[in-house]
Amino acid sequence: MPEASVFASGKDFQFLISDGEALVYLDKEGNKLWSGYFKGIRQILYQEIKNSFLLISPDLVAEFVPGNPIKELYEGSGITCAANFSKEQKIVIGTSAGYFFLSESNIIQNVPCSEITDIKEINGQLWFGSVTGAYRLNSDGKYSYYAGERWLPGNRVTAIESCPEKSVLVLTDKRLGQICLKEM
Repeated sequence: MPEASVFASGKDFQFLISDGEALVYLDKEGNKLWSGYFKGIRQILYQEIKNSFLLISPDLVAEFVPGNPIKELYEGSGITCAANFSKEQKIVIGTSAGYFFLSESNIIQNVPCSEITDIKEINGQLWFGSVTGAYRLNSDGKYSYYAGERWLPGNRVTAIESCPEKSVLVLTDKRLGQICLKEM
């Protein structure tokens, strides 16, 4: 697949790979186990508990379980990303207007910035990237918001990842930043 741009690794070093439309499921030797199509793929997310892959497009969330056909889970507009939230065993979906848990479907819009670009669970907490910074959902239901030059080299967040020693890496449109969380 010469234009491959999205992938996720699954069980036993198997991969689901896409160029945004075509899908190929490969084993660890590179043998094709399955192929299919799903239009507009932005993200593929592996779910270890179910041994399945979530397929995220701007208007659809679907699930691929190896050996079964693709199953549509949610249809809507403005979908930007998704993440597993293992603490509550839920899937959280980011949109251009907030986020929601797939099992609940009611959108949460009262957030520091509703145009979400990335979501990650880090140390049991949900972190959100947005077009105007990053924020974390705290256990009390409030948000800690990180934006501006004090926290980030740029405000448009493209990716968030965990880092050692309870810090968080935040990739922005300008550079990579690191938020260090230290108890005082």
